[in-house]
Amino acid sequence: MVWRNGFAPLKMDRFHYYRDYLWHVFTAKTRHGTHSPFVYRLLEEVIYPARLSTEPTNKVDRLTARLAKHFGYQRVCLQQQADLVDLPTGTVLVLRDIHASTEKRREWQAIRSMEAATVTIDLFRVGLVFFREGQAKEHFRIRY
Repeated sequence: MVWRNGFAPLKMDRFHYYRDYLWHVFTAKTRHGTHSPFVYRLLEEVIYPARLSTEPTNKVDRLTARLAKHFGYQRVCLQQQADLVDLPTGTVLVLRDIHASTEKRREWQAIRSMEAATVTIDLFRVGLVFFREGQAKEHFRIRY
């Protein structure tokens, strides 16, 4: 499908991706702009430390491994798509490429708006969703 102006939908998605990236860069906070003790500690201990030689080189794989170690998860499920997932309290959902397409952006917004999703962190290339009991609902846009 090509539009009258010659732009294909893929090019428009690419335009939105770069627009969203620039918006993210200008509006995202670092650990020092974060007022949540939970998120600050997560940034300090899991997200920002330098890569160790034993860790994966891919940033998202490294982040997933660090989250599993930090929270003591015994099992990590990495699936591309899931229609129905049982998400008990204490679960962390790691979503890749949340700004890659219009569909992915809509999915990210829908998950963020779920009542059970209490803390969401937009790292641009990946989104983290925490299901924590007793936590106020907050959204963070963080540089990564």
